[in-house]
Amino acid sequence: MYIEISPRQSGKTTRLIDAAENFILNNGNNTKIAIVSYNLSNSNLIREKILNKLCSTIPIDECERIKERYSSRIKVLSNTCVSRGEHPPDYWFFDEFAYISRSNLFPGPAVHNDYTPGNRIPSGVGNMIITNAYYSTTPAEGNNEVLDILVNWCQENQQEIVFNNPWTEQRIAEQYGFDTYIREHVVNSWTNYMIEHGFMVTDLKENWLTKHIKKHNFISGSKGF
Repeated sequence: MYIEISPRQSGKTTRLIDAAENFILNNGNNTKIAIVSYNLSNSNLIREKILNKLCSTIPIDECERIKERYSSRIKVLSNTCVSRGEHPPDYWFFDEFAYISRSNLFPGPAVHNDYTPGNRIPSGVGNMIITNAYYSTTPAEGNNEVLDILVNWCQENQQEIVFNNPWTEQRIAEQYGFDTYIREHVVNSWTNYMIEHGFMVTDLKENWLTKHIKKHNFISGSKGF
């Protein structure tokens, strides 16, 4: 399980694509992954980028063969429901999950045998959390219900949260007129959320190394799932 909360324009989707490619290449030939984001158009775009990355190191005339080989193993879904008798994906990838509705991101309890539970555990607020998953987002502007649910669960279960902030003072100054916008709408909105949820964020750094106010530690820059 991998969870990342980073500011906008910080490479979140690129890291997700790299992780998805790595998972497909390093697991069995029948391995399937699922992509869920705030809309199907964005999910399909991510799927296409994963396929293109799988082609990036082979001759161009072999690209279509590679895409055909892997396309059926990358499912684009609008929610996490799995019908009875259906095999769930081996791993889920959630892009900008703070913008996905609670019912689409967190499956309901499997009490009527309508869904295959898979790697799902109670969130503590009536929904289930999928643990074989890669979660990546920036805080939403406004309602952060699903993000709060996952953050609270992490704090109660010693689950690491990763965050990366490439917005150094030097990089912001290089935006030539957009520095105020970047500071207020890209960095500050993320910083405010992190502070409100107990992360010690005091200034801009290339690599964040923070400690939770309570007993849980969250270290940035971690690798793997």
